[in-house]
This record gives sequence, structure tokens and C-alpha cells, in this order.
Amino acid sequence: MVLFGALFAKKKFDIHERALINNFIKRAISDFDKKRSLSFNYDISGDREEKLPTYYKIERGNAAAEKWRDRIGTDTFVMTDRVRYTILKKEKFKKEKEIDTISFCKFLAERNTESNLVTIQVHLRNRRMSTHRFEAGFSSEFGIRLYQGSNNYIESIYNKDGSIKQNIGYPEFKYSKSLSKLMKKEKKMSPVKKALIEDELQRHINKSGHGMDDVKVFFDEKRKEVIKLLKKKTKTSYPVFYF
Repeated sequence: MVLFGALFAKKKFDIHERALINNFIKRAISDFDKKRSLSFNYDISGDREEKLPTYYKIERGNAAAEKWRDRIGTDTFVMTDRVRYTILKKEKFKKEKEIDTISFCKFLAERNTESNLVTIQVHLRNRRMSTHRFEAGFSSEFGIRLYQGSNNYIESIYNKDGSIKQNIGYPEFKYSKSLSKLMKKEKKMSPVKKALIEDELQRHINKSGHGMDDVKVFFDEKRKEVIKLLKKKTKTSYPVFYF
């Protein structure tokens, strides 16, 4: 696989994405303990360090998909950039103990017949993190899918009133047949119908790419989950095939 053109230009964390990572680390330290007992040491190398890029083939295999290209074939996700930190906790007598390692990874996947994939993942080595609501099913292993405009950085997808911008290049969004029938029957916006509309819209955005507003929410909620997991006395180890 060869990365080229606009996709190649996105292979490294840009200044906006690095700002998100730096803010994540800064706030995690203050949120964990006011005594600043937590520290993050940048890990430039290590016994498990891999050379980038690394490749992972993921079978699509979605037999229920409406589009034929989503029923067969594979997507090759490429980890093109990674920022890794060793997490240390200050114990008694000012001793520091390594408690985990956190990685921020960037993945790309070229697609011949539809939009390429660009994702960012937050990963703990020794603690299992939950799948986030902004992580689409086909790429839940690789984090949140980004919407990046022609300038190759994460843009907002929302107008000031919260509506979706019309010029962001999303495929035309259509509600499912069942929801369309419900919308025609009901004249008023019931809580159930509102929830169904929001659910379908969010699943559409997950597959098409989130803007800066959602990415900030993603990082914020992932940071809170990381702090919660690090505060637990025990950790859950499990095998990871690429970290």
C-alpha cells in the first residue's frame, strides 16, 4: 500500500491534533490529584517500539450493508503516527512507580470507491477502555473518525445554531424507512422520535467523520475514563496485537 496525495499529507499529527494531546496530558495530571502525584514521561523508544508505518487488514464482511462494496473486501488501516507516554504515580517517600502506558495513535485507510478514513485512537496498554459512542463499528478498534477539509486539519461540522454545515462533503443523509414513516405520522416532536433522529444522525456522522467540536468531546470523555481507570487499585491486563 502506498500513501499519496492529500492522504499522505495527513499522515502525521498536525499542530491542532498535538494541541489536543498536550491538553489531554495537562488536564489529566491536574484531574488525577491536586498534589500532582501523576506524571507523563514521553516515551521515544522502548522494548516494544515498532517502526512506523504499520499495517492492519480489517475484513468488512457486513452482509447486511446496503452498498455492495461494504459487504466484501478489506480496509487496510495504517498507523502512521504515534505519541506514547509512560504514566508514573508518586508513591510514599517521593518514589515514582510506573502504572501504565498511554498511546495516541493516528490511522489512515485508503478507499478506492469512497472517502478515505482518518482516525485518532487513545489507548492504555494495561487497562481495557470502553468503545466510545463516536467510534464507528467498522473502525471501533482505531478510534474516532475525523472530518478533515481541504486544508488537512479538523474542521467544525456545525453551524452556530447546532445544525450540520451543508458544505462539508457528507453524502446525502437519509433516515431509515421505518423512521421516515414515523416522522410522517407524528406532527409533534415526541421525545422518542427526537431520540431516534439523533441516534441515526450520530451513526451517520460516525461513519462520515467528526469535526473539531466532537473530537474535543471525545478527548475530554476519554481523559475522564483514563483517570477513573488509573485510580483503580487493580488493572486488567489483556493481549493487544499492535501496541
